[in-house]
Order: sequence, then structure tokens, then C-alpha cells
Amino acid sequence: VCEIGNIVRKEILNFKDSHNAKSNDKKLKILILGGSQGAKIFAEKLTKIFKECCEAKIPLKIYQQCLPEQNKFLTSFYNNLKIDFKIFNFSNNILDYFSKINLVITRSGSSMLAELINAKIPFISVPLPSSADEHQLKNALYYQKNGYSYLIEEKNLDTKLFQLIKKINQNPSLLSQIVKKQRQYSDKSVYENIDNQINRLINEEH
Repeated sequence: VCEIGNIVRKEILNFKDSHNAKSNDKKLKILILGGSQGAKIFAEKLTKIFKECCEAKIPLKIYQQCLPEQNKFLTSFYNNLKIDFKIFNFSNNILDYFSKINLVITRSGSSMLAELINAKIPFISVPLPSSADEHQLKNALYYQKNGYSYLIEEKNLDTKLFQLIKKINQNPSLLSQIVKKQRQYSDKSVYENIDNQINRLINEEH
């Protein structure tokens, strides 16, 4: 068995995080990545929590991936609360969003978490409860244990997410601490590792 690392797009591996620049703004800029398996639930659950944030005068800017049929509801919701927002249904250029935000709320698929840690973006993992063999929960636990992210199970979103956002708002250095941990991790050598393994196998056959 040989561990080569996560296979991540090269533009992610070369992404330069600008966390310090983004943290100068008092507003907490949150990117919500649901995909087909999270968009519906996130639109239903997170809006209630952002309403609490609004009432607690926690300044937010929300970038939210959603299903096309959720556009109208979310636009109306954020406009009514006067929360700064942008919604989108799908984006090929996720790096454009990465450069604008300082926190992500996401499902815990391995490819997305690998992209976030390599881009040095703090995130809150919300594992898909129905994922096979609880693999999303296992992914999220690994990242949390190493200090790379936060973990909130979907069943606890209503009780725990507002408190966590409030804590981060009061102490933004919590995000800096996560970025510092993330900077100790990199998959930059993954393609070199793959080449080395292929060459080794070729040489073994001759």
C-alpha cells in the first residue's frame, strides 16, 4: 500500500489564500456549498440560523449554492433581512468564491474537503447523514481532530451552528488558527507521487 495524497486540481494546489487581507473586514463572509445533496437542507436550516445572527447583529455576507427552485425564496429571505448575499446554482469557477470568503459550510465529501484544506479555507463540515458507511462523518472527524476544520452533524445544526458563528464573530483569530494548521498540510506532491508509482510499476515489469 502506498499513500500518494488527495488528487486535487492544480489550480487549487496553486491557489494563494489571502486570509489576512480578508480578515480585516468585520463582516463574516460565508460560502455555502450544498451540491445536490445539501442545497435543499441547507436552504431550509441555515436561513433560520442566519436570522438569529441578524437579530444578534452579527454582520454577514452570504454566498450560497442552491437549487434553481430555491432562488426566489432565498432572494426574498435575504432581502427582507437586509443581509448582503449572492446565490448561485452551479459554478465552474469556485476559486472566485474562495478568494472572497473566510468560512465555508459544506458537506463532507472527500474531494471538497481536500480542495478546501489545500486552498487554506476554514470550513464547517456537515456530513451527509445517509452517506455509505458514514464515510462523510469519518472524513469530517479526521479533519476536525487535526484542527483543520469544525464539525457539526446535521441533527445539531439548529442548536450548535449559531453558537459557533457567534464565537467566531467575537474571536476572529479562531479562523486564523485553523488556517495556520491547514498550512502544515499539502497535497502538492500528489502528481509527482503518482508518476513515481507508475514508473516503479513499469520498472518492476521489465
